Amino acid sequence: MQSEQQYSNLVYEYFLTRIRFRYYKYGDTLPSIDTLCRELSVSSQTMKMALKRLRSEGYIDMRNGRSTKVIFQQDQETSNQYILRYFSCRIHCFRDLYQSVNLIIEPLLLEGLRRADEKDLACLTRLAEVTSMDDVLHLFCFILQKTDNPLAMNLYWETSIFLGLLFLKHDYKRDLMETDLLRRELKHSILLAENKEWDLLSQQFQAFRRDSTGFHRNGS
Repeated sequence: MQSEQQYSNLVYEYFLTRIRFRYYKYGDTLPSIDTLCRELSVSSQTMKMALKRLRSEGYIDMRNGRSTKVIFQQDQETSNQYILRYFSCRIHCFRDLYQSVNLIIEPLLLEGLRRADEKDLACLTRLAEVTSMDDVLHLFCFILQKTDNPLAMNLYWETSIFLGLLFLKHDYKRDLMETDLLRRELKHSILLAENKEWDLLSQQFQAFRRDSTGFHRNGS
């Protein structure tokens, strides 16, 4: 129950920040609860707890039989100020945090793939058809869930939210080439897992995580 409450808090922060970043704007419809549970690898109870909190605070409208819609309104300038504050108080620790988390997350991702069966690998093959950077989050959640380690999931969520890269709206045309690159790298990673080439897979994941987070864009 405690871990479920922690996950609920993280899911709440995830959607709250996306709304404040205007990733989701006034009038936008959120995916269904079933879709969100599947993509983020959380239970329906966890998701409902997070959404009910957002509803109680006036960010979304959620009713039985109707789509969940964003009702929070803000102008672009207010959002820009929020984004600036968000990153300005974190930028000094980005590099250290990213490198430290890699030392923990990458072995856990490998362990998750070691535990994946044929059905799991088939599902990952479908997930490999990434169309946006959001799919990277869904992929890693799926793999980390196989470790059956709540601390691992919590660490990934906490750091992903803290870094803030999940909340930026990407431009489709600008990111098309990068998405194609990620798709190729992901398919290669799954092939290595199927062949149990773990050393090569470790190297592949390092490249994949670097590309998927966008750190390669600024030379970091």
